[in-house]
Amino acid sequence: MYGTSLCAAGRRYGLVVIIAAVASSACAGHSLYVRPGVSPQCPNCAAGPEQLDTRVLLVGDAGEFDPDNPALQVLANAAVGATDRSVALFLGDNAYPRGLPGANEAGVDAERTNSEKILQLQVEAAGHAGIPAVFVAGNHDWDKSGPRGLERLQAQEAFLAETTAADVVLHPTAGCPGPTVLDLGERVRLIVADSEWLLRAEHPKLTDCTWGAPGALLPLASHDAEGFYSALAEAVRSAGDRRILLATHHPLKTRGSHGGYFTAKEFFFPLTLAKSWLYLPIPGLYPLLRYGIVRSDQDLYGSRNREMVRRIEEVLATAASAAIAAAGHEHTLQVFDDPALPIWYLVSGSAAKLGATGKTDDTIFKHAAPGIMVVDFFVDGRVSVRVVEVDAAGVHEVFALWLGE
Repeated sequence: MYGTSLCAAGRRYGLVVIIAAVASSACAGHSLYVRPGVSPQCPNCAAGPEQLDTRVLLVGDAGEFDPDNPALQVLANAAVGATDRSVALFLGDNAYPRGLPGANEAGVDAERTNSEKILQLQVEAAGHAGIPAVFVAGNHDWDKSGPRGLERLQAQEAFLAETTAADVVLHPTAGCPGPTVLDLGERVRLIVADSEWLLRAEHPKLTDCTWGAPGALLPLASHDAEGFYSALAEAVRSAGDRRILLATHHPLKTRGSHGGYFTAKEFFFPLTLAKSWLYLPIPGLYPLLRYGIVRSDQDLYGSRNREMVRRIEEVLATAASAAIAAAGHEHTLQVFDDPALPIWYLVSGSAAKLGATGKTDDTIFKHAAPGIMVVDFFVDGRVSVRVVEVDAAGVHEVFALWLGE
């Protein structure tokens, strides 16, 4: 009798522990974290009109249809007083779930209409803010890394080129890796690259890919990854005293789901990822499959992803001043440094979706909340990042930091 009671009690206790772990992980995965010793406030990190050289607004993964998307509404607030020196940077996955269907695709009229509405919301947000916008390609824009990727990305590029609501453009040109070089103000060299192109097993065989600044572009074979890295190195080398801001869709550093973080629910009940009600305990299956066996190149653990990160970091480390690597892909807001490399890592991908995130020793800030990041480049060479979020109570600056040398 006592044995049966103890076993039942043990099972109940075990269930309580599992439920508590799931609840704790869910809360921790979305909670705000600031590295101990770092103040979340920085009163002087927002450049005034006389101090500002260039303001870059980082908006990631905004590709859901939501006319009242709060993250997009933040754009206008963030650009106030600096519209002539601001640019919005949409960091990929601009149209879920599989980009914008091409005009010659049959049977996808409803999907095409919805994707156009999604893109139009982002274009109008930039137009309402009164600032130009650069769109970067994400894996979902490439047909979710599918076979129609090039056609759908070309359709997105054409759609953006035809809009009159704002000054918007897709960089690099659809199907090309870049890098596209945009010198902004006197202090910034924005380098835009298509990281999904780099991660694909086969590259589009285009003949008109170029790299460099619009109007001064040089030929680059679209199937030549080595050519891309050589061009990237030249773009960094020739930047002079301009600060490097590299924009890609895939992050070089993250502790979200693409960087190995998983919740207790995913650990214990992985089948709920397929069916929300399927609470069959199979502890460890999800992380084993995703990060140990399958290893998608959409995650940092994929072989192509690891190679891409290594090659890009090698180049960025040669910059005259600490480079900034900005990306989306992960549906969170994260800021990292690296004690071994002169690089700051910004992940701003919570414009439409939220995902849980953990932290590492390199994490300075993390939060899963609707918002964007604002990077201010000062005329005296200083650089700051501010995390701006929005909720029912309004717009809040929840974190700010100087991005030192």
